[in-house]
Amino acid sequence: MSLLDDVSIVVTPNAYKASKLYAVLPTAVEGSELITNGDFSGGNTGWNPGAGWSIGSGKASVDNASSTPLTQSGLAVIIGKKYNVSFEVSDYVSGGFQFQFGGGQVVAAVSANGVYNFSAISTVNTTVLYLYGTGDCEFKVDNVTCKQDTGADMSVTRATAATRVDENGLVNYAEVLGSELVTNGDFATTSNWSENGGANAWSISGGKANCVAFASGRFFEQDNALATSGAGKNYKVVFTVSNYSQGTLYINVGGYQVGAAVTSNGTHTQYIAVTNASSNDSVYLQSNANTILSVDNISVKEETRNNVPRIDYTGGGCPHILAEPQRTNVLQYSQAIGSNGFSAVGTSIVADQTTSPDGTQNAVLHKEDNSNGSHFMFKDFNLSSGQAYTISIFAKSNGVNRDLKFGDGGLGWSSGFNTTFDLSEGTASSGGVIENFGNGWFRCSVTGTTNATTSRLIVYNTLNGVTSYQGDNSSGVFLYGFQIEAGSYPTSYIPTSGSAVTRNKDQFTRDGIASLIGQTEGSIFLDITRDSLESYTQRVLTLSDGTTNNVIGIQLTSANDITFYVENGGSNQVAITKSNATTSNVSVKIGIAYKANDFVLYIDGTQVGVDSSGSVPATSIIKFSNPVGSLQYVGRVSNLQLYKTRLTNTQLATLTS
Repeated sequence: MSLLDDVSIVVTPNAYKASKLYAVLPTAVEGSELITNGDFSGGNTGWNPGAGWSIGSGKASVDNASSTPLTQSGLAVIIGKKYNVSFEVSDYVSGGFQFQFGGGQVVAAVSANGVYNFSAISTVNTTVLYLYGTGDCEFKVDNVTCKQDTGADMSVTRATAATRVDENGLVNYAEVLGSELVTNGDFATTSNWSENGGANAWSISGGKANCVAFASGRFFEQDNALATSGAGKNYKVVFTVSNYSQGTLYINVGGYQVGAAVTSNGTHTQYIAVTNASSNDSVYLQSNANTILSVDNISVKEETRNNVPRIDYTGGGCPHILAEPQRTNVLQYSQAIGSNGFSAVGTSIVADQTTSPDGTQNAVLHKEDNSNGSHFMFKDFNLSSGQAYTISIFAKSNGVNRDLKFGDGGLGWSSGFNTTFDLSEGTASSGGVIENFGNGWFRCSVTGTTNATTSRLIVYNTLNGVTSYQGDNSSGVFLYGFQIEAGSYPTSYIPTSGSAVTRNKDQFTRDGIASLIGQTEGSIFLDITRDSLESYTQRVLTLSDGTTNNVIGIQLTSANDITFYVENGGSNQVAITKSNATTSNVSVKIGIAYKANDFVLYIDGTQVGVDSSGSVPATSIIKFSNPVGSLQYVGRVSNLQLYKTRLTNTQLATLTS
């Protein structure tokens, strides 16, 4: 028999949506029934009929000229919890039926016979359920149920966008896309599109929207494309330009927000945020005066980035769940590197020279001139004194033996750097970290500590590791994704385009699942890969009641120790520790088992220690942090399994091997 026959929760890098990471198991679990006498077999028991309501023959009937409720008190509906609701409507004549929490939150509204199932997150704390007949209502209701959904899907909170490496090895945002909003985006017919003010510049033929030169700017539009008007939505737009001759094209979403100017053939991807409250529901191809080009295959989809869990494929192979601390990229232009105000010596920054790690042609070339000397750019940054900063950039050699070097110029750093990165061999000199991202791209990083508020950064091109050489006016280093962040190690890329950008920490939690957690005995298996050690003790995983007094947890200290610990009623019961337990970017498999006076820790197939004395607390919440949401784990999670039984030592050894 497989261990998975006994597992109560399995969380892997699996399906997800905004704010949710789906568990593999259990597929569907519900709490106990909250409604008394929902089949009405007990007559009025539990129910308070309003005007026009009566209960008999196993059904609740309503016949009233105006809206009227049938209520039940004594429930415990909790804000933020998910509930599954079902009911049957029969003998329908008129009006509507509404299922409401607390008389305010409408969970379901129907106006026909049928058996209905709904799910909703409660927005209220209430003890009262309302079944409303609305309007001039006449029908019957039966088999009313309401149960809390206690599945193990984890809630995800970050409230900002964040990048990851996707299954194709590309660096991009973790996002969820809606359905296609544009009709006839391939221009197969002449319908759905029209030119504002008459057909003067735009027309459809040959499966394309074609723009001919006109004396003023024009708008080729599709009305009613967006689901809503007004501000607050973000859209991903993909389109192809061909037959470009002259002029400028913009994609306009909502009438006020436009993407970047397009002046070349090719397939273009743009992200457009609608911020104007007066925005409409239209999509426009907006051409400047005297523009000549064709557009095809335009796609517009609503895009969500905030709170989307990051399923990350860094290093290839199987994916993992990425959890990182809050970080800020203080460099204002991470991609338009030439806009950051660097002073160039023997070099220049040339935009859009090759395909970057995000799959588009937006990498710059730090190009050397033909002088015989050093080839570099430098800038003095205003940073906080006494703070560790990590500088990182994606780099690719362009030319024979052209490599990258970071230097501190001896200004503003107590713990500085002069680090060379070999972009052919994928190696770094002392103090540097280099990661292979494929296709000749490497992410190069160094860390230094400031001792002043002004600190210099020098970015050199080198030839065979030497900074001074005869340039050829064409070679150099391709660059992309420049980042400067406070911290002792690099985190995932944070794009910027004119100002510093902060990515919030990733938080994963699931509460209200005491039935899925072993209350008197149980086991946990974790497969994790840490990025770096933090200055605090990370709570890799905790089971708790929401307080720090009752916890079953696994923690990783700043000294690289893993400890399995148990707190019951605020008193420590267990602490089993392995020293030097992890290695950066190397998977470690952890298994623990607990039962009264029977506790054990396994790591990578080996028993670390046991404790034969201690009690087990009652728990109902899972978090990748401490019970109150701080001291979060930083790194990657490949697999989490919870068991409601105490696995044998042999099983734990096998599971963690």
